[in-house]
Amino acid sequence: MAPGCIVVYLDAKDSSGFKSLEKWLATVRTAIPGVQVTMKLEATDTVDESERPYRLEYLLQVADIDNIQDSTIESLRASAKDLLTRSDWNLFRSISFDKKPDFDASVTPPLNMQLVQVGMAPRNDPDNIADYHNWYKTEHMPFLAQVPGWQVGNRYEFVRAVGDKAEIVRPFLAAHLYDEVNGLGGPEWRKSVDSQYTKRVQKNCVEPNHRRTWKVVG
Repeated sequence: MAPGCIVVYLDAKDSSGFKSLEKWLATVRTAIPGVQVTMKLEATDTVDESERPYRLEYLLQVADIDNIQDSTIESLRASAKDLLTRSDWNLFRSISFDKKPDFDASVTPPLNMQLVQVGMAPRNDPDNIADYHNWYKTEHMPFLAQVPGWQVGNRYEFVRAVGDKAEIVRPFLAAHLYDEVNGLGGPEWRKSVDSQYTKRVQKNCVEPNHRRTWKVVG
């Protein structure tokens, strides 16, 4: 068993967004094996064609990412041809999971919680990858856990992509869930991004981070 997630970016033809997709999303939940938790997300950052083309994301936590077949995804994409202009399906394997003790991560989070997703591309040599993992485990995650409103942190390794491949994807993805009122941008958060260790890890990346911010809408 290899827990993971599918990040599904959606470009709905109808301006109502998720409202036009409800029946189809129900078939997605049924067709994808081992779905545990789902989130409907709307972008809170600036959507632009070159870097952040999607306004909607459907995030599925799955029990075994190795059990997901491309043919299943392609069938779902075909069934949505009248609903979607395009879609990206990015599959990730779970690396780490952290949360506040009293937060229930087994159900869809409350509305308007904030999700920050950051893709990173550390230089692919063993020592550098090991340093990236050590940074996240020993410094970055503990710092983020001190940010007011932080609740959950997931980290993933990219497996493969299916679909239109319009959105940037990096080899590693961190996804952190915060309360609607939170300390993002505040001193605790700045500590996590301004440390010397963080700067070293960033210097040893071969591509810029790809950061997206979202709010939970269902």
